[in-house]
Amino acid sequence: MADVNVAAGDNGAQNVALVANTVKTVGFAQDLSQVEIAQPAGTATVYACFVDGNHPRAATVDGAHCYPVFANSTVELPVRTDGNTLVSLICSATAAVWVNAT
Repeated sequence: MADVNVAAGDNGAQNVALVANTVKTVGFAQDLSQVEIAQPAGTATVYACFVDGNHPRAATVDGAHCYPVFANSTVELPVRTDGNTLVSLICSATAAVWVNAT
C-alpha cells in the first residue's frame, strides 16, 4: 500500500524523493503518535497528511486537511489515525524529505 515501507523498530525513511504533483506514501509497520518530517532543501512547500480507513483522503497541494512542511524546515506532527501509520506526501515541485518516528 505504501510507496516506501518502514519496518517496525526502524526510525524512518530518509531522502524520500517527491516528484512534482505526485502523491507518495510512507508506511510505518507500527502505530505512531507523532512523526517528524524534515525538508532540508527545496523551494516549495510539501504537504503531509495521515491516512487510514476513517481518513481516506491523500495529500493535496494546499489541502485544508494537510499540514505544510516549508522548505528548509522540520516539523513534528501529531498522528490522529489508528493502526499502522501511513503518511501521504505531495509537493508542487521536486523535493526530498525525511520522515521519522519520534
